[in-house]
Amino acid sequence: MEVKFLTPFNVPPNFNEFRRRPDLTRMMMEDGQEIAENYDFAEELKLPQFIRYVGAVVEDHLVGWFKFQKMSTFVWDCHMCLDWEVRGRDGLEAAREAISLMQREYRHCTLIGRGAGYNRPSLYFGFALGFRPVGKIPKSLLKDGKLWDQYLMWLPPAPVVADVIPMERAA
Repeated sequence: MEVKFLTPFNVPPNFNEFRRRPDLTRMMMEDGQEIAENYDFAEELKLPQFIRYVGAVVEDHLVGWFKFQKMSTFVWDCHMCLDWEVRGRDGLEAAREAISLMQREYRHCTLIGRGAGYNRPSLYFGFALGFRPVGKIPKSLLKDGKLWDQYLMWLPPAPVVADVIPMERAA
């Protein structure tokens, strides 16, 4: 599996289809939400200053996406979706690589995320990636006719290792 930034020039052919799959989007969407039939998600790839997509790709076939949306100079809102075949250890590995790509590309970036109370696996996944809980918005999501809490999480920036000058050159 290759984990890479997606651009308009390397988008997998199944990108829009994957973003629309009901078995995957069901857990992400509230009651009454739906994806516009003619919405082209690939258009978002043309806005790298605001939205970055990292794809998990197997043989030119998208099996997961990580969407990072810029909120401020250093803060990016993180969303992710993995196909059933790459859940568990492979999914964690892909997500860690996606986060690492973002942190290398945007030094000092802080990632934030929100997890729905009805989607416990996504909350545990975030915690396994190192996201820390910081609060909740009570009864802020409507799913299956019930109001659910939304949990807020953040991942601090990766530590930056300063360039080390060998002692013999420092003198």
